[in-house]
Amino acid sequence: MVEFSFLQEDQVVLIAYHFYKCCFSIRDARTKRILGYADSIVVTNVTFVVRLSGQRRARRDKEKNVHAFVRGRFQRGLQMLGAGDAPLREAYYNPYTTDGFIDRKTAKLLSGAAMARCEGKRVYYWGHLISY
Repeated sequence: MVEFSFLQEDQVVLIAYHFYKCCFSIRDARTKRILGYADSIVVTNVTFVVRLSGQRRARRDKEKNVHAFVRGRFQRGLQMLGAGDAPLREAYYNPYTTDGFIDRKTAKLLSGAAMARCEGKRVYYWGHLISY
């Protein structure tokens, strides 16, 4: 498990899947600087962010680029939460077929959630669901 020594408690971060490193890159939401990488991370007060200019470029050029993030607050004590510790739903984003993050089961567009766990290549969320 990553110890996240590069993160502060309550720090707002942007999380994106890094295709070449096969893990998640973690950026400071204020500076946009990459702070580190992790195989999994749990954040609270989640907003699902898709930058439209990056999405348009991905669709036009048929090449992936970093333009979609899970934005949330880092809480060190939550990092030990496992997949079975909460009723999880999967959030999904594909720049070629969806306009934003959607619930994989219901296909409803999502804007945020109380918590999210980024693990593997997937994003799971739970808590109060906010949808468009």
